[in-house]
Amino acid sequence: MEPRRTRPISRARRVQIKDEALQLQASRRADGRPVDETQDELLQTFRGELAVGEARMYAMGWTVRTVREGLRKLATDDGLDASGLTDREVWRWLRGQVRPREWLPRICRLFQCHQARLG
Repeated sequence: MEPRRTRPISRARRVQIKDEALQLQASRRADGRPVDETQDELLQTFRGELAVGEARMYAMGWTVRTVREGLRKLATDDGLDASGLTDREVWRWLRGQVRPREWLPRICRLFQCHQARLG
């Protein structure tokens, strides 16, 4: 597991990380590499700057909006109302700032992984 970030990351750096991470993901996907391997490489490349959940999202080639909409769909399929789910909440989960226990099974289903791969 990667170490926790020690200082805040600027918006400009976040944009740079996102762009580089998605480029790396596209390259690895073209090479046929599995998502888990790409996630590990992202965590190494951006050591201390990416949380495990963020790295998983980028390894999948997704954005926060994609994750939010996927979670809303899974919740609706389960008969729940997730219309109030926001990008901010999803970011906080992916960055490991909060633990969404009630959402964890859906998050794991969406990311097709065990919760250990999400931090």
